Amino acid sequence: MSRMTNLDRLLTWMIRANAAILIVAILPIFFPTEFMAEIHEWFGLGTLSRDRLTEYLTRSAATCYTLHGGVLLLLSTDVPRYRPMIPWMYGLHLAFAGFLLGIDLYAGMPGWWTASEVGSISLVAVVVLIVERLARKVSRSR
Repeated sequence: MSRMTNLDRLLTWMIRANAAILIVAILPIFFPTEFMAEIHEWFGLGTLSRDRLTEYLTRSAATCYTLHGGVLLLLSTDVPRYRPMIPWMYGLHLAFAGFLLGIDLYAGMPGWWTASEVGSISLVAVVVLIVERLARKVSRSR
């Protein structure tokens, strides 16, 4: 088993921070519908449709984000071991950001929403990919 480099430790904490942000999505799974409706209006998105499909989609999306955060947390437990998965995972993040851009534009989401969502996912993915590549080069040269 190879020793962790400083870049591996940085990568570990970057992935853990990303995981923590995603795991916080566990909270909306349990939000009362009225509270979700208030947040929806506060964001300037109009009146939240209150039907079974909306209930399902909002809570299942939050569940997916939470579960994905758990996968990232697992990857962060042993960066050298899971190194081959990290570029794939964050490549998928970039693809996800591209899909979200299309979805946001199609759905008519506000520009600030699209910029913050797509921009943050893309930025984190690119930075993690750069650090992972540097960490891989350092670990190979040892």
